[in-house]
Amino acid sequence: MSQNFDIFDFTLIEDDMSAIATPDTAASLFFDHRDADAVRRLSGRTHN
Repeated sequence: MSQNFDIFDFTLIEDDMSAIATPDTAASLFFDHRDADAVRRLSGRTHN
């Protein structure tokens, strides 16, 4: 339980700070929802 109170017991290195500061590109890492072929391919899948 006491470990839950240690929320500030960490440090961020410069690489971490740079990654946090990098703006979101709004690009999906899974697939592009605006790509008709990708949407068609995924929407046609069925689960057994």
